[in-house]
Amino acid sequence: MENDSKKLPKLTRKQRVFVNELKKNPKMSGTQAAMKAYDVKSERVASVISSENLTKPSIISHLNNYNELIESTITNAITEYSTSSDIKERTLAVDTSKWVHDKLHGKAIQRTENTNLNINIQDALDLLR
Repeated sequence: MENDSKKLPKLTRKQRVFVNELKKNPKMSGTQAAMKAYDVKSERVASVISSENLTKPSIISHLNNYNELIESTITNAITEYSTSSDIKERTLAVDTSKWVHDKLHGKAIQRTENTNLNINIQDALDLLR
C-alpha cells in the first residue's frame, strides 16, 4: 500500500498528538483531545484550541485521510469476502467491517425495548362474541 503520509501536510508535535488522540478514541471530544495534547487543565482553553485545530486544513486533511483509509478497508473486506461460498469468509467480512466501524466511530449502542402485555383471555373472548 502506498504511504499517503508524504502527501499530507506536516503537523506540529502537539497537532499530531491531538489528531492521534481523536483517531485512538473516536468518541473523544476535541476538547478532551486538546486537554491531553496541549496539557491544559481548563476545558475552556482546550475548547478554544480544539475549535481552532478543527478548522486548520492540515488537521482536517489528516482526519479525512484516516476516515478514507477506514472506509476503503471496510469496502475491501466486504467486497473480497461477501461473495465467497465459504461461510467463514462471509463471517470474516462482517466481523472485519464491524470491527473497523467500531474502531472509527465507537461501539454502536443497541437499545432494546420490552413491552409487557397482559391480556385477560376471558375478556378477549368476550370481545370476539
